[in-house]
Formats: sequence, structure tokens, C-alpha cells
Amino acid sequence: KVSWRKVYPSAASVSSMRTGSSTVVVLTSDSEIHSFSKDTGDMVWSGASKDAFDARFTSDQDDDGQDDLIVLSKRRAELWSGDRGTKLWTFESEEQDIRDVALIKDDSIIVVMYDGKVVTTQEVSLRNGVTIGNPKRQEIGALVDGPIVVADRSLVMLAEESKFHILDLSSGSAVVQQLNGGSDVITKLECLRRDSPILKLNGGNVLAYVDTD
Repeated sequence: KVSWRKVYPSAASVSSMRTGSSTVVVLTSDSEIHSFSKDTGDMVWSGASKDAFDARFTSDQDDDGQDDLIVLSKRRAELWSGDRGTKLWTFESEEQDIRDVALIKDDSIIVVMYDGKVVTTQEVSLRNGVTIGNPKRQEIGALVDGPIVVADRSLVMLAEESKFHILDLSSGSAVVQQLNGGSDVITKLECLRRDSPILKLNGGNVLAYVDTD
């Protein structure tokens, strides 16, 4: 059954929605963040983060018993308290656009950045937003789509001529593989689910499985 619903005006349509242990978080097209109770649909808190395009729930970092929220924007990764809706820390990228984030450890994240030529990954502490170690850079060149994180293990990038660059975020090993989308050149890739290594190609019915082992 449908327990509750929310109706958004076209001027502030839903751009992303994520589900945590007790709340549902919605990012709107005008950069607002709305947190709703999963049980009742009541708004728990609201905020705003300029140019926010995606969010991920992560483990409780401010010891309030609620999952916290990573919010991604063009040049920032922010951690928000899932219970209070206050911003706990901000990681800023000065030269590259932030594209995605991987939750490969309990106490840190990997922020993925790209500038049209070089892909950079940087480990960041979940507790305080401080960088851990040096950034890792890989010159890829122009991409058709991506980079995107798959199953919090691999970074997948689509180059011209349907060439896939796949980087293991734990070991740093990389492979390049050329695929095809049937009779069409592959121009788009997306994850069916955040925790799944299955990609949907060209926005259609072509699937690809990424071996993360």
C-alpha cells in the first residue's frame, strides 16, 4: 500500500531521492534538501546546498543514532547530520568537478573528481572531512560518460569507441575493455542500483555486468 506521498511543483522537481534507515531524503532541482520520516511522511528537516546533484546515506558520525548524509555538488562534498539537518563538514575541490563518491571503508569515503582530462580520487575522513593521504590521478582524456562508482568498489568510465576504463578503487588496478551495445555505439551508462555491479547502457535494454572481484 502507499503510506504517504508528496507532490512537488514543476519549478522544484525531484532530482534525486535516497532512503536511509528511518528517513527518505529528496534533492530538488532548486538545490533544496528535504528529509522525511519513512513511517509518516512528516518533514524531519530541510536545508539547501548550492548545485547539489546527489546524496548518499552513510553511518552515524555525530553520535545521534541516525544515519548521516553525504551531499555532492559540483565542487563540494558535504556531510549533513541525518537527525538535525546541520552541516558537519565540507570538502572542497578547487580545480576539478566532483562526479561521485564511494563508501569503501567504515571511516572514510573516496571522492571522485574529473576535469575533462584527468580523473582524481581522494580519500576523505568521514568523521571530520580531512583528506587522508595524497590524491591519486589517472590521465584518461575526454570521456563520453562517467566516471561513476559501481557497487562502491569500481570506478567506470566510458571513452570514445565504446571503450570502458574500469578502476578498482581498493587496489588501484585498471583495465580497458571495448564493448558494444548491439548495433549502436555506447554513449551512456548508468547504474541500475548503487549496490549492484550491473550497468544499463544507452539508457535502454542493454545490460553489462562489472566483475568487482
